Amino acid sequence: MKDFHPLQLKILQKLLYSDGLRYSKIKPTKIEGSKFAFHLDQLLKLKFVNKIGTIYKLTLLGKELANRMDLGDKKIETQAKVSVLMVCIKKDKILLYTRLKSPFFGYQGFPTGKVKHGENILKAAKRELKEETGLIGTPKLFAVRHYKIYDLSKNLLEDKIFFACKFIDPKGVLRNNPEGTYKWIHKNKVWDYLKKPVDEVKEILDSIENSEITFLEKEYSTRGF
Repeated sequence: MKDFHPLQLKILQKLLYSDGLRYSKIKPTKIEGSKFAFHLDQLLKLKFVNKIGTIYKLTLLGKELANRMDLGDKKIETQAKVSVLMVCIKKDKILLYTRLKSPFFGYQGFPTGKVKHGENILKAAKRELKEETGLIGTPKLFAVRHYKIYDLSKNLLEDKIFFACKFIDPKGVLRNNPEGTYKWIHKNKVWDYLKKPVDEVKEILDSIENSEITFLEKEYSTRGF
């Protein structure tokens, strides 16, 4: 996300708590006029603010952005990444993924993909499965997971919410892509095959057969980021 100047954040916050303001009501009294005008103009160019006559208002984009702040915040909060995690099962085999890009290069687990803004979860799972593996199927949500991953110095690296979906007997021709490789592994051979599993693999495998959707929040540290 773009880093915003503190003055730009003040402008966004003022407009968030109004239905529109004149220039004189937005501008702090102790800020030089040309400096303030420059930063206001930047927000106009980026389409976070719109001017209607003499009134400045947040655009829809600006409202979405400013809504991540509370009054007095010094930055716009980064929100957790929302993704789908796909567990594909074909008879006695499970589809496993070896990641070939950073972060977590070389680690193994299940295919995942981002949920696009405004996209339904199950539609995202179907789309990502087709895009990532070439397979098609009907997803069934079985778990929701919130993982926070830290480095060994306890700096937050990733904040992720996963909607875990299983696909029973997906159809199509399995294909690899530049981001990773896929392989069907017999369920009794999973731990023989996995050499570098991500931390959540065992917990996800244990949850597949649950009759109800389960929820878990977990945090862990890694040196593999």
